[in-house]
Amino acid sequence: MTTRSRLIEVATVGAFLSVIGFHYAAFSDRTYSAGFDGLIFSAIIEGSEPDWNKNLFHAHHFLFNPIGIGFHRALRFSGAHADGGHAVELMNALLGVAALGVLYVGLRRAGTGSFASLSAIFFLGASYAFWRRASESQVYMLSVFLITAFHVAVLEHLSRPRAISYGLVIAAWLFSVLCHQTNILLASAVC
Repeated sequence: MTTRSRLIEVATVGAFLSVIGFHYAAFSDRTYSAGFDGLIFSAIIEGSEPDWNKNLFHAHHFLFNPIGIGFHRALRFSGAHADGGHAVELMNALLGVAALGVLYVGLRRAGTGSFASLSAIFFLGASYAFWRRASESQVYMLSVFLITAFHVAVLEHLSRPRAISYGLVIAAWLFSVLCHQTNILLASAVC
């Protein structure tokens, strides 16, 4: 692949991810789409729920609330003032775009052509289920991002087995399961 065609590919993927990321962020639900759950996450992340720290580590998605709190505080530190629910919606939009980017890189590293890889992330990113989860205040996009990273790490390890790639597989699996317990089922199917 020539440098020019590589630059065109990077520009095309970057433009697509930028457009879809803007779409996710601009058209996020703004009503804490899951209703009750979205309000609970918002209250925990803002620290406004009485005894919010007792719910910091949820059994089903152990790391979601601490990561959400960190993202919310980073937004506030940067000068952006968003409540907890909107912070999670923005975090999910960014994670959705990141998951698509990781999937694209993984597909390309596995030998899939650039058009097929771009088509795959386009159809996934534009699908209602993916779009819906990337624009609401729920736990799923962090889970999707990490399980995608796990699968890409597995592909990398299978193509070039090394100790470092094995360590990346273990770390990606561990973080994906700590972010949502259902990833145990998705990850075990690969192993």
